[in-house]
Parts: sequence; C-alpha cells; structure tokens
Amino acid sequence: MHFKYLLLLMITSLTLSGCIQPISADLLENPSPNQNRDSASHDLKLSVTEASYDRSVDNIKYTIDNSSESLLEYGEFFYLEKKVNGEWYMLAFEDKIFSDFYSFTNFGHFIKPEGERVHSIDPGKYNLTIDSGEYRLSKAFRYEEEDSRFWLADEFTVE
Repeated sequence: MHFKYLLLLMITSLTLSGCIQPISADLLENPSPNQNRDSASHDLKLSVTEASYDRSVDNIKYTIDNSSESLLEYGEFFYLEKKVNGEWYMLAFEDKIFSDFYSFTNFGHFIKPEGERVHSIDPGKYNLTIDSGEYRLSKAFRYEEEDSRFWLADEFTVE
C-alpha cells in the first residue's frame, strides 16, 4: 500500500518538474512577464556601460544614477534576459545560487539623493552562459519612503 503512494508521489513530482523546463539550457520556458521595461523612471536611471560585449564577457558594468531627493534602496539581485523571436526570456539561475550567495536579494544597498554607483556582474560567477544575441539587465529598486518596488532594465548586445 505504501509503495503505491510512493510511486504516485514520484510520478507527480516528475510531472510537475517537467512543467518548468527551460526552452533551452539557459532560458526559462515562458517569456518574461514584463516585456516593456524602461531604463529610467522615478528620477532613477540604470545604464549598462558598454552597448556591446564579446561572448567571453566576464564583466558587465552598469551604473545606477539617483537624481531624486530620496534615499534609494536596491540589492545585489538582478536577472539577465535574452531576446528570442522578439520576446524577452529570463536566463535561468541554478537553485544553488540563492543558497551560495545569501546576499543575492533585492535589498541592502543604498544610494544617497543625487548619488551614483557603478557595479559589475560576472555572469560566470552565477553559472550563466552568455552567447550571441540581444540582452537586458533588470534590477528592482525602492525609495526609502515608499513600500512598492519598481524595475528598470537596460539593453546590450553580445557578439
């Protein structure tokens, strides 16, 4: 009797895990929920420093420019998206990234009013494979006096 329940549990688990398979080894199956994302909003601008990188990219530099009068909060978390057939798809992170990098969250960093920060991302550190194509970097932000977060993205190409 217990064997039947165990077998049913295994079949259900396999079926459910098949529902979230990526469309390729590195992209999630479904397009990103927000296909139109600005690089500037709420007196904030997210800018990828280089418009184009080669496939061996190990340092994607970006700038966050807070031209508001408010303290801005953000975190280390980001995601990269690739444009496929005119739609953006998120690159898939392995689950271990979230346990290995405990600071990989949407909070914990601040930029003073009228401040700017420069950061860089090494895709290899997060086991992300970057091949040729159009990409965008997306990050979440929140002003100190507001409860809601907003997202910005900036595009770049890899040749």
